[in-house]
Amino acid sequence: MRVALQADERAELFANKLLKLGNGGTDTVQSPDYVSLLNFGTPAENIDILLDRIYPQIHSNYENHTWLMQRAILAPHNDSVSQINKLLAEKLPTQTHTYTAINSVVDEEQAVHCTVEFLNSIEVPGLSPHVLDLKFGMPVMLLRSIKPPELMNGTRCIIHNCNRHFVEVVIAAGIYSAQHRSIPRIPLRPSDTMFPFQFERKQFPLRPCFA
Repeated sequence: MRVALQADERAELFANKLLKLGNGGTDTVQSPDYVSLLNFGTPAENIDILLDRIYPQIHSNYENHTWLMQRAILAPHNDSVSQINKLLAEKLPTQTHTYTAINSVVDEEQAVHCTVEFLNSIEVPGLSPHVLDLKFGMPVMLLRSIKPPELMNGTRCIIHNCNRHFVEVVIAAGIYSAQHRSIPRIPLRPSDTMFPFQFERKQFPLRPCFA
């Protein structure tokens, strides 16, 4: 999109290299398991440098919603995404509000085979975590369509206020940008899991989305 709208030569070069990498056309080094990233973006020596490059001075810039929505970090694994979101959330100079979910097995006959501790530990894509930490100014993604077309699955918002029974957010992008909405706790069921049972998690349908 950036290449098409802005004729950005650097973005076009990176996009072409990314397509080549995805198609298996990038040169390998040492063995077929390693690819060459020579002149492929700007390497960062460690994760702290990466965070500072993408979110510079986040402790003071986070209140600028436009600035916040212009950047994101893409990671290949959910564990990496969670780690990056946690590290950046710690940089926000605002209070942490922790919300704990209520988990249960849908079929009561299967409940005897699943401990509460096990249900609490389940983390699957598209589902809010059992323990959800939110802070004022944090970017979050909505995981369910609550009030179409304003609040759709995938809508990015900014946390504005954390209450016991609802979270107030500001829609951060699109035609409803800057509008305030309240998000309640709702029952969530994963659409696809590796478990031979269905379970339900009552939690706010939100995930931090720095990454």
